Amino acid sequence: MKKTLSFLTLALLASATASAQMFDVTVGNQIYHYGSISSEHHPQLEQTIVNYIQNEGFQIGEKMFPLSESPVFNVINDDTGKVFIEPNKYAAIITYHGDDVDVEINGNYASFINVSNDGAHVTVTHIEQAFFPGCDWGPIYILKGQSDNGSFTLEGDCVYTTIAFDNLTLTNPSGGAITVNNSESTCYYLYGSNTLTDGAEGKQKAAVYSKGDMYFSAQEEGASLTVNAMSTHGISTKGDISISGGDINVNAVAKAAKNLKADGDIWIDGGNLTLVSDGGGEWDSEKSKTKSASCIGSDSNVKISGGTIRLTANGSGGKGISCDGTFTMTDGELLIDTFGGIYAYVNGREYDDYTGNTDRLDSDAKSSPKGIKADGAIEISGGDIKISTVGNGGEGIESKEILTVTGGKIYAHTQDDAINSSSHMYIKGGEITVIATNNDGLDANGNLYIEGGRIMAFGAGSPECGIDANEEEGYSVYFTGGTLLAVGGGNSVPSQEASTQAYVSGSGTVTAGSVISVKNGDEVIATFTIPEEYASTGSGNTGGWGGGWGGGWGPGGSRGGAILVSAPALVSGSSYTLQNGDSSSTVTATLRGSGSHRPW
Repeated sequence: MKKTLSFLTLALLASATASAQMFDVTVGNQIYHYGSISSEHHPQLEQTIVNYIQNEGFQIGEKMFPLSESPVFNVINDDTGKVFIEPNKYAAIITYHGDDVDVEINGNYASFINVSNDGAHVTVTHIEQAFFPGCDWGPIYILKGQSDNGSFTLEGDCVYTTIAFDNLTLTNPSGGAITVNNSESTCYYLYGSNTLTDGAEGKQKAAVYSKGDMYFSAQEEGASLTVNAMSTHGISTKGDISISGGDINVNAVAKAAKNLKADGDIWIDGGNLTLVSDGGGEWDSEKSKTKSASCIGSDSNVKISGGTIRLTANGSGGKGISCDGTFTMTDGELLIDTFGGIYAYVNGREYDDYTGNTDRLDSDAKSSPKGIKADGAIEISGGDIKISTVGNGGEGIESKEILTVTGGKIYAHTQDDAINSSSHMYIKGGEITVIATNNDGLDANGNLYIEGGRIMAFGAGSPECGIDANEEEGYSVYFTGGTLLAVGGGNSVPSQEASTQAYVSGSGTVTAGSVISVKNGDEVIATFTIPEEYASTGSGNTGGWGGGWGGGWGPGGSRGGAILVSAPALVSGSSYTLQNGDSSSTVTATLRGSGSHRPW
């Protein structure tokens, strides 16, 4: 994705020689996308005073444009020596009103585009390459007004086309609301409040579909887009999706539908997104495998570097984020709820909440609810993640490869594993609190490396663990840094010399709201307050984030099991006091144990 090419900023630089005066337009302070929309949307650019002006042209990058013929910008000179550069106008304005439309075409584009309509169903066709005349940047289409029986379709390739939604309300009862059959990039600008809805019985690819890359941004404060997907996906593309701003709400109701769906990458670095998936799983008879609904679904990678993202998956097997590649988060706020149970296809029958033994099922015959699921690696270095999975089999974060946390905050309360990796897991930083009511808090199917950060990991009763490395296949947990509390039916402990940080272990009943500390006399080595959400064994996760992201997970409780604490100040062979609420015991720090995570 060449995102840096999708925006231009302008400034004037003046220079003079004895024989001629010229000026260049180069990268500067004001953001525009290869020209912009008419003055009703943007004021003219800030004037720049220059001493010498001669109509020889101006330059963007390595391309020179004659002032008299420039299709990109209108350059106005006056007697004071001031220069005004304002964006050229739209290619077409399409105003919907009921069952009809008004179309205003900019005369400069009349020979480059063809606009036709059947009532309020509008088709724009690019004639050959509909670039700005003499330039490599595409036209701008402004859509506004309202129709309960309308659509917009764009045919023909064109580099960097822009579609502006300007207080548009558009419903197509028989197909998609927006369909862009352009394999090049399309930018979507948001002005005011916009709502797009497709038809439940249509055969469209999505309510809003682009064949090429999609870029979404708000061009004014408070600009919003609501997409109601009634048949399949909400926003979908065969390329990448990039979102940098705006209030974007997408609702999807179909089975196996995605609110955001990309064959390529999905990048989010700004905006407020609320994505709600009510669709559950379904059986794909052609591929002989289950398919699940996801709020965000990518056939490649997902990267979050900003914004506030609220994801709710209500259906069976539903996922907040699902990607075939790598999931990366560096900043932003990510809030995920899943409420459905396991979707399964067993002996020709579909189950929306399968409670049988899933170990006996082929992986293609089942789909478990998950907050974040990546077939590739997961890398979290910043941001704030909160995950709640309520239904049977719900996992928090799962990587099919290596999972690495170097920063940020993670808070997950799940029915199944809170954080799981099919390979090694590295915790190098950040603040992590995980509670699994029916499985492990941290579960690595390879080695588990605790190298930094502050971690509280709570698992279910025996044989489940607070922290679990795959010891059955010769792997181990390694403590080389960080501050850790692990509580569960058992905990994996280091068995290799490479583990350099000591730990203490004990057992007892742990109560929500109480404090666990390790002391050396009066010196507090490490202390932890048990989360109020830590409920008694079997109570499960019942509350989710309450829709308003503050509902909590039901009443606190207590649970018995193994307790493990590791901290940098612990010295192997020294004795300490393990304080658990009102109870205390003397424990001895050690670097390595037997390798068994059983408490006996």
